[in-house]
Formats: sequence, structure tokens, C-alpha cells
Amino acid sequence: MFGQLLFIVILLTVFRFIFFRINVFFSKYIPNKEGLSLQKKKIIIGDEALMVETDLSKTSMQWNGIQSIEENNNYIYIFIDRHMAHVIPKRFFKTSDECGEFVKSLKVKIE
Repeated sequence: MFGQLLFIVILLTVFRFIFFRINVFFSKYIPNKEGLSLQKKKIIIGDEALMVETDLSKTSMQWNGIQSIEENNNYIYIFIDRHMAHVIPKRFFKTSDECGEFVKSLKVKIE
């Protein structure tokens, strides 16, 4: 009886330790709420470049640096690398026509 109880306590301690280590490992990959990646962004379609402004930064990328413009039902993706994109929720546009014009403007710039 005592052996079984000891085994359960040791097992729970090991599981708790493993869970803690996994949590610590993966938590470093969660973006910081005050960091750059989760900030509200202002996207500006310029003649020479796409400009992205936040409270913390202003960046621009030449149009030939944009890999592709893709979209689904809910988002517009401005890919700046194979696995990196500026993501724009379509809900921010007042109408679907406004959203369509924005996407069209982007695609014209990268052609």
C-alpha cells in the first residue's frame, strides 16, 4: 500500500516537472503583448514601397521585395518571405469593395 502511494507521488512529481519544463520552453515563443509583432499596424501603399507603421517603428519594403499577396475569407497576407507575412483582417474594411480595391492596389504594385 505504501509502495503504491509512493509510486503515485513520484509519478505525479515527474509529470509536474515535465509539464513545467515544456511550458517554460514553449512560452518563450509566445509574442509579447507590448512587443512589435502584436502592435496595431498602419499599412501605407506608397509609390516606391509598402510602409508599415506602429507606435514603436516605421519600416518600408520596396515593392520588388514583396513575395506575394494572398487572401482567404478572413485575411489578406502580404508575404515578405516564405513564412513571414503582414496579416490584415478583412473585418477592418468598411465594405468588401474597399477590401477588394486594397488587394487590387497591392497586386498592381508587385507585378
